[in-house]
Amino acid sequence: MASLVTDCCTLCNDDGTSTEAVRWCIECEVFLCTDCDKYHKKSRSSKAHNTMSTKDYHNLPKFMQEIIASDGQLLVVRSVEKSTIVNLNDMSQTILEEVVASRVALFKGNIYGTIYNENKVCCYKSSGEALWTFQHDDIVDPLGITLDRNGFVYVVSQNKDRVVVVSPDGKTCKTILSEADGIKYPHAIDIDRESGIMIVSSKIRVDNDDREYERTAFVYKI
Repeated sequence: MASLVTDCCTLCNDDGTSTEAVRWCIECEVFLCTDCDKYHKKSRSSKAHNTMSTKDYHNLPKFMQEIIASDGQLLVVRSVEKSTIVNLNDMSQTILEEVVASRVALFKGNIYGTIYNENKVCCYKSSGEALWTFQHDDIVDPLGITLDRNGFVYVVSQNKDRVVVVSPDGKTCKTILSEADGIKYPHAIDIDRESGIMIVSSKIRVDNDDREYERTAFVYKI
């Protein structure tokens, strides 16, 4: 009887194949199969990353697997059906049934999230009340999300190979980076609000390699 694949390699899954994962990268937040783990260890951008076996990953406390955002005062913990906010000052917890997101960012007391399978970007109050939901043709399979110091929302559109900026009121958007700029299958994004430095994960073509792309990251000044 064939063994059941419990964790699929994230990189292979991005390419449309299902391969059993053996490692978890703590920095990249991806599962890796045996082959991808070898490339991950050789890549200049990831060879220093810490990884663990999938068994060790699943032995972590559940809340450590599902922490998706923190601003130093609040912590957002995600599950399949709900999210929980933990106040780090008194460790009190508030369950938010309404907030279900793939990735989350916190800014000035509000929660911002992407809903991958619905192509949505959402904003909620810390109480879970929805403030706005935004969709656009340029936003397909959104994952990573972050905000700049002015409250503009930056989202990676994975299957459109774009970085899209949504206005603070959730009414308009603008594509600022695309495949023409070298963005390919972006997964994560972050901004240092003090310096205005933005980092975006991407794939780049590797010469003389059987695998067409490897993951890297680009750095920009916004």
